[in-house]
Amino acid sequence: MKKWTAILVILMLLFTMSSALAAPTRDMLNMDIDIGEGLQKSINGTVGEMLGQEVNVYIYSSSFDGETAVVFGDAYTKAEPEELGAYLHNCRLTLQYETELSEGFSVLSCDELSLEYRCGDVMQWDVVDNTEFGYSFNLPTGFTLSEDVAECMVWQIAEGETITVTAYENPGYQKVMENYLNAPSGEVLMENEMFGHFYTNGDTFFELYVAVDGTEYAYTVRLDFPAERQAEYLLYGEMIRNSFLVWGGAVG
Repeated sequence: MKKWTAILVILMLLFTMSSALAAPTRDMLNMDIDIGEGLQKSINGTVGEMLGQEVNVYIYSSSFDGETAVVFGDAYTKAEPEELGAYLHNCRLTLQYETELSEGFSVLSCDELSLEYRCGDVMQWDVVDNTEFGYSFNLPTGFTLSEDVAECMVWQIAEGETITVTAYENPGYQKVMENYLNAPSGEVLMENEMFGHFYTNGDTFFELYVAVDGTEYAYTVRLDFPAERQAEYLLYGEMIRNSFLVWGGAVG
């Protein structure tokens, strides 16, 4: 019997375009240590206590000298309730190596915590629902539907500026990844197998692949844009990536 369940693909908490400073792009850099679930919670708790609210810290770099580790990350906090957006705080933490701990490290201190940019009070967003192929996401206001075919929907705001979502039978995350890497230009910039997605981008495009194992459909989301607007469109891509909701089928 097939039970339809909602699988919320939470892909971090980055929202909308910046109202002041440009958002940084964070590819995974050198990672000398593994950040397990327990350590991640400790890091979130330490930074959250300093900011006075719950946060999710995305660790993108770490170094380890045998005794202490230094990690760098982005802490995302919610904006005011009336805003659709978030704040990003850049942070640097020192971890103490302790052999008796299951994950090997405890948080020693948060050495730096600075507001890098605020976003959310400029760009408005609309919710797109595709009930036939089981997904929804947040679309920047101003884009209008130019091709209304359920398995391949295209939104456009100007010539050469489009957002395309293609749905197809899900062969599984590993197969989608394999097919992509076998393509001539296949280069993955970031992947998160836990949430079933990876993405890449270039001067004039952003491409997101979503393939959650156990669900009926997989999806490719592509943004095409002029090179001079790359920074803006990469923010749009992040927002879509973070808001993508998959409605999947579970067999039981």
